[in-house]
Amino acid sequence: MARPSKPVSVIQMEDKAHRTKKELASRKRAEDGMQSGEQIKKFPEVKENKKASMEWDRVTGLLDKIGKNDRMYETVINRYCLILAECRDLEDFRKTVKTNMKNMNTLFKKNVLAELDAERKAELSIEFADKMARLSGTLIKYDKEIDKKRAMLLAIEKESGMTMAAMLRSIPKEPEKTTNPLLEALGGG
Repeated sequence: MARPSKPVSVIQMEDKAHRTKKELASRKRAEDGMQSGEQIKKFPEVKENKKASMEWDRVTGLLDKIGKNDRMYETVINRYCLILAECRDLEDFRKTVKTNMKNMNTLFKKNVLAELDAERKAELSIEFADKMARLSGTLIKYDKEIDKKRAMLLAIEKESGMTMAAMLRSIPKEPEKTTNPLLEALGGG
């Protein structure tokens, strides 16, 4: 995948672009034309979901700090917060099912099997193992759903500059400090 072009602010900060002032001004106008000038608003469904709302507050706070809180990103940020909340809910539900499975297994061995004869113990153990296998299948389904949502989150994060690689692409390299060898030799530089 090709690397996206740098914003004008980064090009100007690097101070080593081959672009003319006219080209930079044209790019700056085009970049500014892509901004709405309005801040991102929280969708009602995000407001209703506590986890999504908290994530929205966190993300928009960060966008404020870097000057990217613009309404053009509203749908993406709201969707990101909702998917993240759904992912966390699925993870919580998965943990609950797993904990319940462990508890059921312990209780089954302790309370049910303890008071039965060998033949009945075997029958119930087979039935119980079948039901536990079905629950394990349910856990696998949750894992697949969580993985799908995580993949969606990563795609949004990459597109929105929320990954390390995306951030590093937009950070200007430190300009090289040029020193004058003559001034250095004379002790002035």
